[in-house]
Amino acid sequence: MRKTPSHTEKKMVYSIRSLKNGTGSVLIGASLVLLAMLHQLSQPTKILQALTNLATEIQPPLLSLLLIQQLALVRRKVIFLRLKMQTLP
Repeated sequence: MRKTPSHTEKKMVYSIRSLKNGTGSVLIGASLVLLAMLHQLSQPTKILQALTNLATEIQPPLLSLLLIQQLALVRRKVIFLRLKMQTLP
C-alpha cells in the first residue's frame, strides 16, 4: 500500500524544487533588498536582528540554511562598515 506524503513533506519538496529552479534564491535576495531599503546603514544591528528573526521563522531547513549563509555575509559587511566608520575623520 502506498503512503501519501504529509502536508509538511509536500511543502519541503516544493521549497527544494523552487530552490533548484532559482525562485527560492530570488525570493531570499528580494527579501534582503527590501530589508536593506527599509533600514539605513547607520542601523546595522536592526538589519541583523530582522534577518535572524526571519531565519528562525522559516520552516524548511534548506531555506533557513541559505538565509543563515546570507546572514553571515551581512554580518561581515556590517563589521567592515563599522571599522570603516571608525577610521573616518
